[in-house]
Amino acid sequence: MPEKFINPYTFVPIEKKAPKRMPKEKGGKSGYIECSLEIKSPTFIPNTTKVYGGEKQHKEKVFYSYTNLEGEEVLTDTLRHPDVPVIPGSEIRGMLRNVYEQLTNSCFLHIDENNLPYKRTNEPKVPAIMVYDGKSWQIYTDIKYNKDFFKGFFFKGKNGITFEKKSDMEDKEKLKKQYSISQDIVNENGYILDYNANNKKCEFTCNGQFYVHSTTQMLNSRTVNEDGSRRKIPTSNHFVVYTNKNLTGKTGYTLSDDSLIRFQHIIGLDKNHKDYDGNGSYTNSDMNKNAEVYKQYRERYRHKKPMFVYVDAHSVKNNFSNKIVYLAPSSISKEFFGNTIDKILENNDEHQPCDNNTKLCPACRMFGMIGENGASKGKLRFTDTYKAENIGYYQTTNLPILATPRISSTEFYLKPPDDLTVSDNGYDGIWNYDYYLQNGRRKAYSPRLAGRKVYWNGKFVGGIRDKGIMNTTVTPLDRGRFKFKIFFDKLKGKELEQLLFCIKPTDDAIHKIGNGKPIGMGQVVLNIDAVKIKKYTKESDGSISYSLENEPLDISDEIKNSDAAKNILAYMSPMSNEEKNCVEYPNIDGNIYEWFAKNRGNLGDAKKIHIIQVLPEITKDKKLSKYESRNKFNNSMNEYTPKHSKTRPKKFGKGGGVNMFKKK
Repeated sequence: MPEKFINPYTFVPIEKKAPKRMPKEKGGKSGYIECSLEIKSPTFIPNTTKVYGGEKQHKEKVFYSYTNLEGEEVLTDTLRHPDVPVIPGSEIRGMLRNVYEQLTNSCFLHIDENNLPYKRTNEPKVPAIMVYDGKSWQIYTDIKYNKDFFKGFFFKGKNGITFEKKSDMEDKEKLKKQYSISQDIVNENGYILDYNANNKKCEFTCNGQFYVHSTTQMLNSRTVNEDGSRRKIPTSNHFVVYTNKNLTGKTGYTLSDDSLIRFQHIIGLDKNHKDYDGNGSYTNSDMNKNAEVYKQYRERYRHKKPMFVYVDAHSVKNNFSNKIVYLAPSSISKEFFGNTIDKILENNDEHQPCDNNTKLCPACRMFGMIGENGASKGKLRFTDTYKAENIGYYQTTNLPILATPRISSTEFYLKPPDDLTVSDNGYDGIWNYDYYLQNGRRKAYSPRLAGRKVYWNGKFVGGIRDKGIMNTTVTPLDRGRFKFKIFFDKLKGKELEQLLFCIKPTDDAIHKIGNGKPIGMGQVVLNIDAVKIKKYTKESDGSISYSLENEPLDISDEIKNSDAAKNILAYMSPMSNEEKNCVEYPNIDGNIYEWFAKNRGNLGDAKKIHIIQVLPEITKDKKLSKYESRNKFNNSMNEYTPKHSKTRPKKFGKGGGVNMFKKK
């Protein structure tokens, strides 16, 4: 049987009904809940007053406390181990709000509305020339290789700089020596060439016939130094020389604003980006902003110069009848999609964030919100933790790289389209945020998110790791018990019961807080020590006084037995040791990308690309199947013979496709 693993995260499904939005209402219960928090796995909340390490250096962080670190230039062991560590009330508030949203079918309050979802596509794109005609950007795909454009490399010779066609370049050592020369050509940008038909080379002139443009540079690390280390060398420092003089009489297609916005995202240039300076200029997005090839594209786009690009074959085949055209600097590339997460949530039974204080979902009525059309104060106030007891620190450790969510993994983050069918080999297609492919044919659909992202209670594994600019050194808490209070004002009885359930669903329910949730950090258990309710009395003199009385911790069966509660308990319940040891990101020999590539079937044929496994439903079997390395797994994914066993694919059940293999 193939090995199994449990992905670190899963999704609580979104209810197929809109949140009940209404104005905030007053109830009759005010008081506070006295709680305790107990550390169950290494837990880290950073002190935000200072991070040690520069912009391009390894970072070191200190656990949160009321100590201001701004004046502390040297990071000492004393600073690493604050005597009175604190967990801020804002962290506890956010942790409980997430659970409350799941329980009450509320909106998704915190989403990234600025950046478009994207995904690398495996469909090769078609070469094209993109020209600004004085009014709009036009795209021309009726161009011929060796006539309208050439591919190759630049070299310095006796007669100056020449351009050799790609087919003439077989000597990698020669290419490696000339790599810096080619880089200089890219950096200087904007050379014009003339094609010499006699020697089949392009030589620099000033007649404006041909333009030089770099395309994506392919690097590898197969060359081994004498000491055994590897180094990267260029294998395809690749340039395109093209002309737009022959475009007269050819049919161009006017690119829409939506198509251009996606192209701007690809090259790191978008006036709608969150960093837009508001002065009519463009600013670089984080993606692709440093690569030389994208810098050149940005300059050409800004100054409306012709560009050599690639366009999705689907648009070309359908004579650009579809509204969106996907452009890129390379044949195989990312595509940015028009469906933002906000739009998708709106189409998913209106689960987009609340933005009006007269139309609030249950979580926004309870916890508050700030929207474009007003704000609403919440009914709760959380204290920082106090009365820390039995405090102990884990050893100072270098965490693995903790990246932002990879929403491009649409096989996990999106539900499969309803029209796709499931067979022994998986789904008969692949999907993204704008469309899906079924047997190589592109189809529009309304995507649905898989749900609200949550984490399993995996095992934290320490160890020695290299220090890099992308990971962080921390000293987490390893044990400890804290007190905190939640003050509430004018809650309804049901609201209080829902809040109590979110704090303590079961005796052994595990919450997660702080950094490192995917790697088993931040597991804590909450306890309700007391619930105090204000009881008001009218005195003989007409004044009002109140006393605090204990409230019974009764939670209705309607709440405890709801489908939402079952989903919450599915990921909050403790895992067995066997399950804990199975929690890891999908990978083949440590390579995450390769697992997802294998899971997408035959990447060389668009008609055969398909998803094999998706995340199982949260209340079902948690495990997925691993894949063998290349020498064990054929490219088509139709035959998989694990070592020491004879297996074949098993037909998938609803919503999972995870019990993938069985013995013959």
